[in-house]
Amino acid sequence: MSIKNNDCICNYCGKKLSNKFSCDRHMLTCKSALGNSNNLLISKLQDMNNAITSFKKFISIFESSNESDKKKIMESNQYKNEVELLLKYQSDYQNSKTSQTVSNTNITDNSISNNTSNSNITNNTNNINNTINNNQITNSNNNSNNNITINNNISVIYPFGYENIYFLSHYEMLDILTSKNCIIDAMTKIYSHVENKNFMKRNMNIDNTTIIDSTLDVQVLNDDVFKRKIIKNTFEALKRMFYHCKDKLQIEHQIMLWQNLRILDESMNENMLMRKEKNMSVEIRRIMDTITNIIAADNERPGTKEKFANVKNNINNEEYKRLFNEKLNLIVSKIKAFTIDYEKRTLDLDTIKTKIWKRDIDNDPLLSLDNPLNNIVRYPIEDTKRYVFFRDMEILENEYLDDMNTTGNIDSLCEIREKVADKELEKYNEKFDLKVTESKTLERKIKNEPKYKARDKMHVTRKAIMDTLTNQNNNTTPSITN
Repeated sequence: MSIKNNDCICNYCGKKLSNKFSCDRHMLTCKSALGNSNNLLISKLQDMNNAITSFKKFISIFESSNESDKKKIMESNQYKNEVELLLKYQSDYQNSKTSQTVSNTNITDNSISNNTSNSNITNNTNNINNTINNNQITNSNNNSNNNITINNNISVIYPFGYENIYFLSHYEMLDILTSKNCIIDAMTKIYSHVENKNFMKRNMNIDNTTIIDSTLDVQVLNDDVFKRKIIKNTFEALKRMFYHCKDKLQIEHQIMLWQNLRILDESMNENMLMRKEKNMSVEIRRIMDTITNIIAADNERPGTKEKFANVKNNINNEEYKRLFNEKLNLIVSKIKAFTIDYEKRTLDLDTIKTKIWKRDIDNDPLLSLDNPLNNIVRYPIEDTKRYVFFRDMEILENEYLDDMNTTGNIDSLCEIREKVADKELEKYNEKFDLKVTESKTLERKIKNEPKYKARDKMHVTRKAIMDTLTNQNNNTTPSITN
């Protein structure tokens, strides 16, 4: 939202500033304000009073509306700021004659269930929309004055493995996914969020780290185990980011981003088997350093230990349970939506051969390795009919997948392409007696180039993705809930 010029003018000297932040900073030291130091405070109080008045008006209109009108109000831009304020603090809306009871939530590693009465939470596999009926606002009308209380005194911390990533915008998620250091960037962003500070190292000299596990109990892990788990958590978060953003991307960009995640996952798994740090890759060492820095920063931050302990102390607090149940179940619902989407797999090699390729690669004389036109000793492999066929089929595969692009299908396609490339390499090696250098070139052309193009072209893809998302944001109305 652009800022009006009137908002960027100093209240004291009339100087015009480029933006509101610069204007506020200027007014703090404006010489014209020295004679009346209370002016700025009075101005701020007036702004706060206007915001409260606007909020009271919104509550009054909402209370007098029926259910269908309430939904329209939630989706309109007219009250966008007021709705965002309510959703931010995750309070429950409640009339003075309504009482709400919440039953205990049992959280296990395999399933998390929530029993609430009189709740109105709509879960959708693609988007979880909070309705304002879940916000607890005590609204009393006394002499035409509304006294509004928003309960936000307790900070909820999500369990280890159920971190909240949805405070990030689509732009921020894609910025992480297309980064060369996506694991480190994701880890830093996620665990710097106050609600995700679910681990602590009480003593830096002891090889143990304490976490809040899925049962809301405190568990102590060996540092090596903890680091493996936090890397796994970060990878799962990256996959959830991909699922959350993929529908905003072209299918070719979806495949490239997912292939890049697969390559990173393989690389991490290979390196994590190396117990000795000196044998680990540079990337793994940097990740380990990042984890250590996050822990050290949290230990130095005042109040971190107390906040960590408050989870255990507040679990029997009804208000805490209500906030925790509501917030955690939104995260769990989104994790389940991603899992369901990932399990939707309809692609296999037979489907690709019959529905997409429409040519029998094994029996087509033009594509056979016996055909002189496919002799890579005589011709560059890029000019052979067989090689061109596979490159052309990638385009058709992308077009086919565009109408059924579940995360599971994208993962299946990436896996199938890797297996086909391995088999092709074997066939070429059996057919042609190549030198060692020629064999390495062949492997690079057939196997490695198609697979690693996700990384090789990421800087170009990154710009295209961000430009596309920026254009979408400029042409569409932003949603109240992300």
